[in-house]
Amino acid sequence: EDEDEEDSFRRVLFSPFEVAQAFSHFTYLASGRKRLVCDLQGVFDEKENVLKFSDPVVHYNGKNRTGVHGRTDRGRKGMAMFFETHHGHCGYLCKLMNRGFRKHSHRARSERSKDQNAPHSSNPTAL
Repeated sequence: EDEDEEDSFRRVLFSPFEVAQAFSHFTYLASGRKRLVCDLQGVFDEKENVLKFSDPVVHYNGKNRTGVHGRTDRGRKGMAMFFETHHGHCGYLCKLMNRGFRKHSHRARSERSKDQNAPHSSNPTAL
């Protein structure tokens, strides 16, 4: 079964835009919802089949802290702005890249909620 899944993945082509969107979503989940790398610029090297990203914006989700990653860091507001536009582009590649993080993040959020008796949301844009 693993070979079939691997073969089907090799046949799927993603645009540079889809890769950048999925990478941004991945950074949010992989950082424990603390950081989001977005607004990626870059080039696609067809010969090497490599995307080279540059000029990222990093938003940091921290209490009472803004501009941790420079003047373009808009914190929670920047993350919310990304997800407002991302929802229309969150597709198959996002699901592939983020499936392990989603299970973990839902479990961790549920455990935190029990400890803190605080409401939580399954919405990935909830900050």
